[in-house]
Amino acid sequence: MNGHGDEIVRKETQHDENDEQEMTEAEKAMLAAKKRQAEEEAATLQDYEERRRLEREKEEAELKSLKEKQERRRLERKEEDRQFEERRRLEEEARRQEQEEVKARMEADKRRKEEERKKRQQQLAGAFALATASSADRNFVIYQKKGHKLANISQAKHEMEMTKEQQKQEKDNFLATIAKTIDFSELKGNDLKEKIRQLYQRICKLEADKYDLERRKERQEYDLKELNERQRQVFRNNARKKGIDPTDAASSRYPVNNPHIPHTDNT
Repeated sequence: MNGHGDEIVRKETQHDENDEQEMTEAEKAMLAAKKRQAEEEAATLQDYEERRRLEREKEEAELKSLKEKQERRRLERKEEDRQFEERRRLEEEARRQEQEEVKARMEADKRRKEEERKKRQQQLAGAFALATASSADRNFVIYQKKGHKLANISQAKHEMEMTKEQQKQEKDNFLATIAKTIDFSELKGNDLKEKIRQLYQRICKLEADKYDLERRKERQEYDLKELNERQRQVFRNNARKKGIDPTDAASSRYPVNNPHIPHTDNT
């Protein structure tokens, strides 16, 4: 576009030079003004085109810089994401390992406590079995037949005649036979298992003895009540024979004062 303007100016200049001699002063002035205007327009157009070129170069440079910046930012974000994922993976791995270690410690502590509990039980079992095995076994007999009622009553009478001091002494003597310090440090393996077996058998026997004692006590109470009732019946019959009101005889708590027959409270 700049070359086209120069061509116009050149042609007009040649035309003006050819006709310059034939022009008047006024025409010459008008031609000079027109020439200056054309030159100014050409200069303005050239300046505009130069500014546009510089602006395009600037825009292209800015666009290139922006693209480079965007690419750098993309690469930076990619690296940041990679580092974040790596940190998260490491943190997750550390957390998982910590959980496994805590779980392992808890399980180990649980096993240790369970082993200690079993060991204490075995030690107590061995000590108790050894102590009770050395004591004399008590014989608890329950008399249930008719002919054995007097034996039940006689045994109950003997126990009832014991003082509190005698009962306490008998209890202390029995506890002394089982409350012994046992050295179980030498008990290992099969010996310890044998002591546990003995303890189990001893517990079964003690449970059976406890049941027998309860039954014997119930039987003794029943026999004593039955005997007292029979004594009252005999006394009432004797009272009738002697002309005494049987009601007064029946109201007596201990109708027969027989030192050989113990009495129980029926209330």
